[in-house]
Amino acid sequence: MEEGRRKRRTKVDIENLLLKVAHSLIAEKGFNAITLRAITQKARIEPIVFYNRYDDMENFLDEFVKEYDYWLAELNAEYKGNLCSLEGYKKILNGLFDSLYEDKIMQQLLRWEVSTDNPTTQRTAGLREFHTIPLVSTFKELFKETPVCIEGVSALIIGGIYYLITHARLSHFAGIDINTEEGRATIHQSIDCLAELLFNYIHPQQEIINIIQRMKEKGLEPSLIAEYTGLEENIIQKYLSSSEL
Repeated sequence: MEEGRRKRRTKVDIENLLLKVAHSLIAEKGFNAITLRAITQKARIEPIVFYNRYDDMENFLDEFVKEYDYWLAELNAEYKGNLCSLEGYKKILNGLFDSLYEDKIMQQLLRWEVSTDNPTTQRTAGLREFHTIPLVSTFKELFKETPVCIEGVSALIIGGIYYLITHARLSHFAGIDINTEEGRATIHQSIDCLAELLFNYIHPQQEIINIIQRMKEKGLEPSLIAEYTGLEENIIQKYLSSSEL
C-alpha cells in the first residue's frame, strides 16, 4: 500500500458522514438549509456518492428524521407503558417539554412541519399522531364519566409546549424565560398543577369525600350536598353509589 493513501470509505462510513453533516446544518439553519449542494460540499463528496446511497433528497430526509422522531416511544419504553395515571400524565407532559428543550433537531423538525407541506413533513406529523392515538384513547376511557375532554385539554397543553419551545429563542412568553432554570421550573410546576386539577375530577380530594360521607350520614339529599360542596349533582350521585363511600 502506498504511503499516505487515503483509506477507502465504506457505505456505512458515507451514511454516517452524511447524517453527521445534516445534523450540523439542520441544528444551525433548519431543514430548509438541506440541499444536495450544501450536504455534498460540507461532506466533501461528489453528488454521485450521495446518489449511490439515496434516491433523492426526500429519501435522505425520510431516513434522517427516523433518528429523531418520536419522543413518546422512548417514554413508553422507560415506563413500560404504565402511563395512564396522574403521575404518568405528568411524566408525559414534563418529558415532552424536557425532550424538546434539549433536542435542537426536533425543534427544527417542528418548525419545518409548520412551514412546509411535503410528503416527509406529512409522514412525521402523521406518525406522531399515530403513536399518540392509543394513549389518548386510554385517557379518554379514564375520564369518560367526567366533564373533562382530556384529548382537547391535552392538545392545548401540548400545542402550548410546542410553541413555548420553538418561540424561546425569540423572546419571553407571558414573562417566562424557559432558557433559565427558573423559567423551566415554572413550566414544570404549572404542568403538575394542571394535571392534578384534571385528575381531581376522577379522584376528588379525600377531604371532599369525607364531607360527602358525613352529609350522607346526616340524611342530606344529593341536591343539597351538591349545593354545599359546589360539585355537580351527577358527580355527587356517582360518589354516593361508589364503593369509596
